[in-house]
Amino acid sequence: MLRPLPFPVEGQVPFANFALIFVICSAFMSASLGLASALADATSGSDVVKGEGLVLAGEKENGKGALLGQWTVTRIAFNELPDDVEISLAFGELGFEAHVCNRIRGSYEVADRSLSFGMMSVDNRECDAHVMEAERNFLFSFERANAFDIDADGILHLMSADTELVTARRRE
Repeated sequence: MLRPLPFPVEGQVPFANFALIFVICSAFMSASLGLASALADATSGSDVVKGEGLVLAGEKENGKGALLGQWTVTRIAFNELPDDVEISLAFGELGFEAHVCNRIRGSYEVADRSLSFGMMSVDNRECDAHVMEAERNFLFSFERANAFDIDADGILHLMSADTELVTARRRE
């Protein structure tokens, strides 16, 4: 339960209120997307992210079934990742989760090979500068992807028009 502020609020709203509103909105968004429990730990191999009855790319090349599971990002916009940076990406029935320094969660929709993302939430932790740069580049590219393809070698390509934005391989 929220307590009243210890001072009257007239005219300008103190910064503390904005921080409180941000925390409340972030919690509401996470809960309303239903991702908090469904994708609580995508990198540890939860059943939701593994996708019960997972359909491999060869069985269903176009559609959500092809994306289900865990991936490791290998390139962002044709740039290889530094050796000490790992980006994990998981698609589940209820949403997706990526982990670089921070966790990125959200919803997505698939129609044939088209891909669209709903609202995303991102944690707000600080990491080494080069890791944060990789995360910014990933998020910038990832949220612009509107199509995907999985090639004969099982490599996931997230694209916008004909431009490859993110490349990932399936985790074993």
